[in-house]
Amino acid sequence: MPAKFIPLGDPAHDAERQALRYLVQGLPSTYTVYGNPWVVERSGVVYEIDAVVAAPHAIFVVEIKGYRGVIEGTDYDWYIPEPIKSPLGLNRKTAQVLNGMMKRESYEAGQIWIQGLVFLSAASACNVQGPASRDRIHIRRTILDALQSEALIHRLASRVTTPSTPSTEAALDRILRSEDTAHLGRSLRDDQEGRPQGARRRLGWRSTWSSAAGRSPCNPRDQIE
Repeated sequence: MPAKFIPLGDPAHDAERQALRYLVQGLPSTYTVYGNPWVVERSGVVYEIDAVVAAPHAIFVVEIKGYRGVIEGTDYDWYIPEPIKSPLGLNRKTAQVLNGMMKRESYEAGQIWIQGLVFLSAASACNVQGPASRDRIHIRRTILDALQSEALIHRLASRVTTPSTPSTEAALDRILRSEDTAHLGRSLRDDQEGRPQGARRRLGWRSTWSSAAGRSPCNPRDQIE
């Protein structure tokens, strides 16, 4: 049986849609994959997440990138082959925001470890070097094992972790499917759909927020068609 899938937003492109399908079909039924949820920082800043994967032993915030070929780089800069900023910083930030929201739900929910991972869904290999990148960047060959590995969390976690419970699962579900978040998502989609086609490309909420957050959108030439 595949993982449970809860779509909350719209994938940005076909590469992201295919990557979500790969995760859902490859993970067991004890997992839940939330597709394209939003989280909101206390300051009001909005972050869109490609996928949140709820595992029995942890929660994963997954940034999906559809770059092709061999990805080279460091903890700070990648080459695809042109240089771009590593997505690890933004991935870590979104994981921290979700962690803060879980802590505000309850003490128990705040004890679940939340780990950021980057999934290179179309890359043939990853040669990104650096301590912050180790174990946190995966291609198709390694991502499913990483999401199911308790040993990975033991290596990366900075404290003792606790397994998921029905209560912590319910807390995560409330956060990601709250009416406030759903309203935000609908408003953002309506804003995007209400613009002329050319304006959507230049001014759509996704590209505007990506620029503000220092996020480097994928080059369309490097995406799965």
